[in-house]
Amino acid sequence: FFLMIRRPPRSTQSRSSAASDVYKRQTQSTWGYLFSIYCLMEATSFLQVSIPEFTQEFLSKSTTFYIIKVTRKDVTWELKKRYSEFDTLHENLKRIYSDIPSLPGKTLLNLNTHDQIDKRRVALEQYIQGLVTRRDLLGNQAFKGFLELDEHAPEASVNPAKLVLDLTQFTLGVRGFAFDFDNNLLFTAISDMNVASRVDSYLTNLKLPWEQALKMTVVTVGALECYHQTSSSGELKYERAWIKTFPSQAICVHWDKQSQYLATGLDNGVIDVVKVTQESNFLKYISTMTTKVHDGRVMGMYIDYVLGYMYSVGEDKHFKITDISKNGEMVCDLNVGNSTLTNLHIEKETKRAFIGTKEGAVYLYDITPCPPRSVSYTHLRAHETGRNLVCRLLLEKKK
Repeated sequence: FFLMIRRPPRSTQSRSSAASDVYKRQTQSTWGYLFSIYCLMEATSFLQVSIPEFTQEFLSKSTTFYIIKVTRKDVTWELKKRYSEFDTLHENLKRIYSDIPSLPGKTLLNLNTHDQIDKRRVALEQYIQGLVTRRDLLGNQAFKGFLELDEHAPEASVNPAKLVLDLTQFTLGVRGFAFDFDNNLLFTAISDMNVASRVDSYLTNLKLPWEQALKMTVVTVGALECYHQTSSSGELKYERAWIKTFPSQAICVHWDKQSQYLATGLDNGVIDVVKVTQESNFLKYISTMTTKVHDGRVMGMYIDYVLGYMYSVGEDKHFKITDISKNGEMVCDLNVGNSTLTNLHIEKETKRAFIGTKEGAVYLYDITPCPPRSVSYTHLRAHETGRNLVCRLLLEKKK
């Protein structure tokens, strides 16, 4: 579709700044409109359905069946459905989805004339055609069964997620977690999610000047938990091995299997690092580093086990590198953009650090040198064109 459409050639004549802006807006509007048409064509061409006719058969009484013709690529099949089957499907979908097309309503009296039945046929056709434009319904078992997608077009159906484990034993709200499937471990960062309770805990933990020398009981606001996978009668379970509590919320957690370092980022800017060794069967931890790295909440961490470095970002808009072996000694401190940082992801193979911000930007850094070198940044923007929400990813070279 897009190969048939070409951008208009650039004019060789110079334009004023205002005229250039108008031209750009018109071009963007045109391409946004064309893209929305393309999305709509893709949705409607994925599955084509029609109800070209109906038939009446005598079972215990005269019964109307609607003939549904379904086409997926080169495969076409026909289905015979009664109105009650449409109604059952609709009720199943309504329980899960809120914006399902309206089903033609039931009537007090049976439809007897050809015109009455044909009018319902047209309405049912519009209903089912509205459903097939919804890709999210392809994982719904009732919808797949109604159109017999698994039998005739298995590649079109989406297998729904299956719940295999439900962990509900956490005493606080889960902020973050890390899995180690090789060692059957689960680490969770949990926090008190109740604001009033949290404020009360902070006030209780606050030491007044004359209490500095006193040893006081600290009220738990956040915690790091370690769970070990066990199996009982074939049932998958996780049992808690140990817990480490904090006087501040635990926001994020990072586990490095090679170095066996486990880091927890806290709400007060502190990063806590413990070592959890295989020799102890992961049943205990050794405190390694507890250092205030950021002036705001820690939002993401990564451990380079080769260098022994900790990479972290925080709400203070800083990307920092600290040396774990030297108890958090600062190696590098970079200010990233003008917005609160929200996430950190590092690709260890390419040595690239991706940093997300609250205002919808992603910064890309090369972390091979020290300090890291800025490579590019990305703006995430969205606009609506008709019924389709189109997300555009614009990658711009950082100057």
